[in-house]
Amino acid sequence: MSLKKADAIVRENEVISLSAEEWERFQALLLHPPKPNKKLKQTLAWYRQVARD
Repeated sequence: MSLKKADAIVRENEVISLSAEEWERFQALLLHPPKPNKKLKQTLAWYRQVARD
């Protein structure tokens, strides 16, 4: 019983369900990602600094 419950919890957190429209958008973004914006660049710079320490 607990194994089934644990399996269901893992599945809920690892499986993403998308509608057909969401799937199309997801694929389009993977194939043609947007250019990095200012916030992403700042976050990457922060990460590089933290990762060095």
